[in-house]
Amino acid sequence: MSASISFDKERNILKIGNQPVVLHCHHYNMFLQQSISDLIGDEKARTLQISAAHRVISRLYESIRVNYSDPEQILTLGSETFKKLGYGIIDFSKVSASGGKILLPMSHYAFNWFEKFGPAKKGVCLFAMGFALATMNKAFGTSFDSTDIRETQCRAMNPEEYEYCIIEVGKNGN
Repeated sequence: MSASISFDKERNILKIGNQPVVLHCHHYNMFLQQSISDLIGDEKARTLQISAAHRVISRLYESIRVNYSDPEQILTLGSETFKKLGYGIIDFSKVSASGGKILLPMSHYAFNWFEKFGPAKKGVCLFAMGFALATMNKAFGTSFDSTDIRETQCRAMNPEEYEYCIIEVGKNGN
């Protein structure tokens, strides 16, 4: 089970399903994330970037016509897609419709953030948070607005203390 990935060599276009995609290296992604934060402030930037990632991944799922009825199939597809896009490893094995913990034993952002910028004050896996939220919303039929998400542990904050990143998800108010 995985999304169809194709590359048109003549036109230099990568597609997942019918959706053209652009991939950037970690340097570009981290500097873009930091630039947005510098421009509008940390909290607004966090909200904007999580929401943007959620929207992009939700549209990606629509374009590849994810019509699975089993949440496990959608969570597996999410894990495989995250890895194939080069963002690292995302583990949905500890989540259910009511929430849970998402583990990132390897995070594209966290791993490189510490090396580039030093210790982060807060978790930096904003794209992963939006990706995870879109995947869970698709799997369990929930919505962006009905779900709380936060990164409670991030390797970018202190790689000596945190071996991996943890994203916690729950229903609003819980």
